[in-house]
Order: sequence, then structure tokens, then C-alpha cells
Amino acid sequence: MENTTLQRKDLAVWHDMLSPPEKGPVTISAIMCFLACLILPMTDHQALSLLLLAGCVLFYYLLTRSLMAVLYYAVPGFLLFMLGSLFPAIPNPFLLPSAFAALLIGGGCGAFVLIHRHTPKRDWYLLGLPVAAFALVWLITGDPMRGLLSLLPLVMAVTAALCLWLYQRRTESTLTLAIVLAIALAVAALITLAWMGKLNGDLLTHTANELRESIVAMFRGMNTVYAEAGVHLGVSDVDAANVAALFVNVLPGLFICVCSITAFLIWRILLQLLVGFGTLPRLPLRVAAFTMSPLSAILFILAYFASLISNGSTVTLFGMVCENLSLILEPGLALIGFSVLFAKGAARSCLSRLLGFALIVTFWFQPAMALALAAFVGCFQILVAPRLPRPDGTDDPRH
Repeated sequence: MENTTLQRKDLAVWHDMLSPPEKGPVTISAIMCFLACLILPMTDHQALSLLLLAGCVLFYYLLTRSLMAVLYYAVPGFLLFMLGSLFPAIPNPFLLPSAFAALLIGGGCGAFVLIHRHTPKRDWYLLGLPVAAFALVWLITGDPMRGLLSLLPLVMAVTAALCLWLYQRRTESTLTLAIVLAIALAVAALITLAWMGKLNGDLLTHTANELRESIVAMFRGMNTVYAEAGVHLGVSDVDAANVAALFVNVLPGLFICVCSITAFLIWRILLQLLVGFGTLPRLPLRVAAFTMSPLSAILFILAYFASLISNGSTVTLFGMVCENLSLILEPGLALIGFSVLFAKGAARSCLSRLLGFALIVTFWFQPAMALALAAFVGCFQILVAPRLPRPDGTDDPRH
């Protein structure tokens, strides 16, 4: 079933493999999806967001029995926590991490329920739980626009279930989920702004200016705090303004990057559910293996160095576009690079061990540089490694 072109009989065999497990796992997944949909619109309340985070961590730990698997999701959650501190309009520092967790659990668990309810059987009421969450949020808050946010995990669940039902490759499914998530978030933002009467022609400019001012104000506050402690931070207003401008310039690429990572992790949770709850004894390579094309590796290398050269003395439009493009491609390539250097049971050379240690040290001091180095390792794996001779002296026929 690993052919590029799938016949109808291949899909029929795949659908037969998705045999429904016992009622318990489907019910548990439906409950987690309902809770994620219910709490997502109310994550501005810190107690609810912390409750959701604790529930998601406990659920995933009981599913995988691995603390490292939980930490796999904690890293992007922590980065979102730091990112949320840049936006003064966010009332709760745990809002972005909890919304991230709600999308992951709601999308993954909802897709698991949909996959096992594709034929007329009992428990169809489970599919109406996100709609019930929408009605309940509307009733609690009195805000229908806030209630609509509870349907975001349902959108991701339907998309993930459809990708799995059509037996798409993991890369294609991740791309589809990322596009759907980006469109859903953009539409939700536009509807919210229109409802609040803040949708106007200067929206992007106003938002960018507010973000720059908040970043500069954050650095000023840090200088004040450190000065009271007798430490000179050494970040001037000019340096803070440059950092703010750089952050605003890469915001489009950062948004797509976050959507891509979220999509990748939703698919990963769905696969964990399929194996953990006994739907599949093992995962087919087609839906489990993550790959990127040689074209994406070449584009990343060209865009990365083009942005360094173009933005060397001053920021240019071309350099900004290249920087956003490299940022969009970087997470997938970095993931391949990390998997090459830290794969379990893989034979490692002295060079790979040295590179792995260097990445760990670099990630501690310069996370952005470490991700870029890992992405270049991924580019090497895609472009060069398949064409090198195998240790047994034969050529690798893979491309």
C-alpha cells in the first residue's frame, strides 16, 4: 500500500484496516475533544487555561507513557508562552499555549472519533459534541462570536480525518492541515474584528505599529528591572526598535510556521491515538514518514543566504521576502535534521555525535541558530545523503 497512485481496492483495504476499537477509547477521545472545544474560547481565564493544559498533559502522558513525548509538545508551547508576552492585549500569559493545546487535542481526538464513525452505527451523538460546546459557550458568555471559536478544533478534526480516510502521505496531510488552519484563523480574526467594528483599511499598519511599541516598551521595562537590581542590560531604544522591526517583518512567516507546526503535531497525535488505542497494530510508512522535496531544500538554502546578503546593511523588501520564505521552510527541514542526528537505534559516526552535541549547546544559547543548523543538516540529508554510497558498498537507489 505504499504506491504513489492508489486504486479503489487499495483504499478499500485501508478502510478495512481502520477497524473500530472498543467503545471506551472513542468515548474518551470524544470527551477530550468536547472539553478542548468548550475551553478554547474561554482561555483568557487563567484558571480554565491551566486546567486545560493540565488535562491535555495528563491525557497524552497516559496515552504514551513517555515524559519525553510530552516534552516534545512542551517546547512549542513554551515558545508560544514567550511570544504571548509581546502582545499587551493578551490578558493571560497561558492563552496561546492553552489554545495551542486545545487545537492539538481537539483536532487529533476529533479526527479519531470521525474515523471510527464513518458508517451508520451507534454513538452518532458524539459527532455533535463540538456543536454542543458552541451552544454552551454562547450560553455562558452571551457572545456568539466567542462561541464560534469552539468550532476551530472541529474544522481541524474533519480535515485530518479526511486526509487519513484518503490515505494521504504525511507531508501532504501536514500541508493541507496547515493551509486549512491558516485560513480558519484568518477568517476568525476578520469576523471578530468586523464584529468589534475595528475592521478598516489601516488595520495591518495599526497592528504592526502597536506590536513595535509593545516590544520597545518590554525592553524598557526589562532595562528598568535590571537597573534596580544593579545590572546594566545594555539594550538601547535603538536596539529595541531594530528587534521590533525585525520581528514585525518576519511575522507572516512566523504565522505560517506556527500553523505548520500545529498541523504536524495534530497529525502526530492522531497517529498516536491510532496505535495507542489499538486501531492499527503499526503505522504504514505512507502516513508516518515525513519527507520534504529537494526543491524545498534548495529554496531554503537560496532564501537563507539571500536574506543574509540583502539585509546585511539595511532591511530590503527582497531580503524580507527571502527571510520569511526560509522561516516557513525551516521547521520541516530542522525536524529532518534532528531526526537524522538523534534517531533511536541509528548508527552514529563521530561527526554526527559532534554535530548533535553542538546543536544541543547552540540551542541552549542561540535557539534560532540551532534550528538553522538543523535545517542545513536536513538539506544535506535530502540533497546529498541519498546519493552517497552505502556502508556495504552499494548505491542507495532512493531519491
